[in-house]
Amino acid sequence: ALSVSNNVTANKLTVKGNSSIGGSLIDSNSSFNDSCTVGKNINADKSYFAKNIEFGGTNLTLQNKSKVLGDIISTSTESVTIVIDHSIVKGIIGFTNSNSKVIIQNKGRLIGRVFNGKVEDLTGKDSYEGDDEDFAESDIAIK
Repeated sequence: ALSVSNNVTANKLTVKGNSSIGGSLIDSNSSFNDSCTVGKNINADKSYFAKNIEFGGTNLTLQNKSKVLGDIISTSTESVTIVIDHSIVKGIIGFTNSNSKVIIQNKGRLIGRVFNGKVEDLTGKDSYEGDDEDFAESDIAIK
């Protein structure tokens, strides 16, 4: 488990229990094997989230083959942007503020649904599968 009241900057961190971070999270090559709660923003590079993420900031960026196999819940009352850049989210993304958006780009993929927000698919193809149920686990590999 990880419990920190301030910001966390991590490289090659592995957390086996729940994570609770009061500030922002900037991580690279890290694995969070249980639920992760972050008070502010998240910037994940080549990282893995095995379960749900809840965050209170206005920005969450997943890049360079990051994976989230769970739901992402935004608790911010402000407009929020989630960027899925060459990464995969398999789960539901939910926003408190309906002016929030998910941007999918550079082979990013969202296998799930977005509630109370908009989706901008900049990949030039259908990278937002909505609530389709016909995707196998092998489909979450980033090519």
